[in-house]
Amino acid sequence: AVAEKGIVWMRVITHGRAAHGSTPWEGANAISAMLRVLQAVEGRVGGRLRSLSHPLVPPPSLNIGTIRGGVATNIVPDWCEATIDRRTLPNENVQAAVEELEGVVSDLRAEDPQLQVDLEVIQCGPPIETSPDAPLVRAAQDVARALGLTPEPVGYEQSSDGRFFAERGVPTILFGPGDPEVAHAADESVDLDELMTAAKFYALLGQKALA
Repeated sequence: AVAEKGIVWMRVITHGRAAHGSTPWEGANAISAMLRVLQAVEGRVGGRLRSLSHPLVPPPSLNIGTIRGGVATNIVPDWCEATIDRRTLPNENVQAAVEELEGVVSDLRAEDPQLQVDLEVIQCGPPIETSPDAPLVRAAQDVARALGLTPEPVGYEQSSDGRFFAERGVPTILFGPGDPEVAHAADESVDLDELMTAAKFYALLGQKALA
């Protein structure tokens, strides 16, 4: 793969005021506040993303990955935390994606001064897009042909550690065994034949690069 999505992980924390569950009007429900925030994020950001595209990778995405809050059923929760996973296209700006999410929260605060919400970046990683004409890509295509593989450059729908090289200006490609469809699934696995092919690919590409 010569392209992959960028990554923006953010943490959202809403604050409220605890009270007994039988008198919720005495408190301020942090989970209810979180629902408002997440609905706004999905509506204002998620809806816009459906109109974006890139020739090599799937559409950009927004996922509410985790949410937790409250200590007991009969207590109004005074705290709630959620995490957001935003994946950007190679032609998107990661910082702009962060600022868009911050803008949604800022608008909500302006609409309701009583809303107490904090937003912080957990991690950011740029997308990858290496030119198909780059020497590394050409060399990888030659090796792929020698191994009987399809040499056409493609995109990768997830994110990898390759971003740490790409953000430093190092030409980066992705190649390896496994099926992304089962990544993070209960039956995640790697075919042994694919593993052996990948090992041969790495060895041959290294020889070609050093020749």
